[in-house]
Amino acid sequence: MKVVRSFLERVRERAVGRDILESLTPGQQVVKVVYEELAALMGGTANRLRTAGQPPTVLMLVGLQGSGKTTTAGKLARLVRSQGQRPLLVAADLQRPAAQDQLVTLGGMVEVEVYRAAAPRHPSSSVARP
Repeated sequence: MKVVRSFLERVRERAVGRDILESLTPGQQVVKVVYEELAALMGGTANRLRTAGQPPTVLMLVGLQGSGKTTTAGKLARLVRSQGQRPLLVAADLQRPAAQDQLVTLGGMVEVEVYRAAAPRHPSSSVARP
């Protein structure tokens, strides 16, 4: 909570200041301020992903449905591949089959192998119905 309050205060100070008045549009400037503050909060500089001392290095993306996890996984795989590593995307969303299809498509686009588990068998599907 302390980090969020500090972040919001810095954005508020910059958004109300002179920077907004000199921008093309206030909305564009607010987006710029938020981006810069988020970048500073996350460390401010680009770093390579730290890998495990011994393979494999596992990254798990977690978030709400529709928040961009699958797209981000594809982008991360492309980045890791460009750094000379051999990434493997694993389709772990068994509740939404389209997510697996989307990951397979993205894997093909970035030339990264995708592991896709077989569809789970639900006990109710084998029950005889009257």
